[in-house]
Amino acid sequence: MRPRLRQRGALLITLLAASVMAYYYVAMLLPATRATESHPTIGRSSFGNDFYQVWLTSRECLPHRLDPYSLDVTHEIQTGLFGRALSSSNPDLRPAEYRAFPYPAFVDMFGLTVAWLPFSTAKIVLAVILPFLTALSVFLWSRGLRWNTYLSVLTIFIGLTLSSYHGLEALYALQPGLIVGFLLSAAIAALVANKLRLAGCLLAFATIKPQVSILLTLYLLLWAFSSWQKQWKFALTFLVTLAALSFSAMLVWPTWMVGWLKAMAKYPGYYSRPPLLSDIFGSYLGGALLVLTLAAAIKFAWRSRRAPATSFQFGLTVSFLLAITTITMLPEHAVYDHIILLPGIMMAVRSWRTIWAQNFIIKWVFVLANGTLFWPWVAAPVVILTRIVAPRLTSTILFLPLRTAAVIPFIAVGLLYLMVRQMKDNEGAIVLESN
Repeated sequence: MRPRLRQRGALLITLLAASVMAYYYVAMLLPATRATESHPTIGRSSFGNDFYQVWLTSRECLPHRLDPYSLDVTHEIQTGLFGRALSSSNPDLRPAEYRAFPYPAFVDMFGLTVAWLPFSTAKIVLAVILPFLTALSVFLWSRGLRWNTYLSVLTIFIGLTLSSYHGLEALYALQPGLIVGFLLSAAIAALVANKLRLAGCLLAFATIKPQVSILLTLYLLLWAFSSWQKQWKFALTFLVTLAALSFSAMLVWPTWMVGWLKAMAKYPGYYSRPPLLSDIFGSYLGGALLVLTLAAAIKFAWRSRRAPATSFQFGLTVSFLLAITTITMLPEHAVYDHIILLPGIMMAVRSWRTIWAQNFIIKWVFVLANGTLFWPWVAAPVVILTRIVAPRLTSTILFLPLRTAAVIPFIAVGLLYLMVRQMKDNEGAIVLESN
């Protein structure tokens, strides 16, 4: 009876924490951000603005074969988002190409599912679908990582994921990265279930955001080619599906790859923030750390190239590469793509007893990691209470719950690296906890 009471208590606390965090984000953070943001690109369609490009180009460019990467289409996107096209001649505005269509052209084929709806209606549909897919990805990751835990534990993960700052940012913007997160979780779950063709197809679809899936994709291809006789179906299906997606887009836009590559070359000009490593440590030290981090990832991926999909080492490699992606491949501002940290956090929770059994320093690192991770849910009630008791102080501590947002990816990478080191020291033998 007591375990059930503890589970119910934990679920109730999670529900309350999620509700408080959602209230803080919607009722306090968003209005304050708009009030203090003088830049016109804060826009009239900030809710759902990250999906607007996909919706518009699917609705306009695909039927009429318009180039989605053209400046005219970019201005049409800006007009829909900000009420007017932007001009580079005004120094107070973003570059003229700001908010240009940044995705591979075949993304529009997926966008057709809601392109026939008015955007106001499409946003409502997506506001229902994306949280559902995110919740489903939690269950899929548990299968892909072979973590047989209680339903209540996964429910807590869902509540905290959806109410995290990163999750709320992604949901409010209707970020396609949530779809990529779901596709990656489904692909890994399919691999573990030995459904190789399905996994290859799902991974090909996940390339709609290549910067999110690139490291994991390269590893899975290495993994497949290293045991070609067993895994050829996965690699072949991935390559054929990706080729089919690319070729079908060429039937509409024969030169779409050139336009997309040009858009990607200009992308750093739209968003000046580099990846987290370079942003925090500077261009020189950060660049060196980025190279070293990628080298460590490549080394571990090479060692794991023949790991069975059902093994702990495979799941750890997948989680480690996705965590490294957040600090090496994604722009600093792209917190909405940090949904891919989910498997890494699940791996750390799964093996918390193993981590806790280490020396005193690692224990304290683990405690600090947990404090950093749960800080937003602790700080949000403080900000809300301050608004009631001492309104004048609210602006001073408004952003308090977000202070650890940039640190969380490093925490995840650090914990996973400790697990990687332990696996190396124990020659692959690591004690696992099922709950």
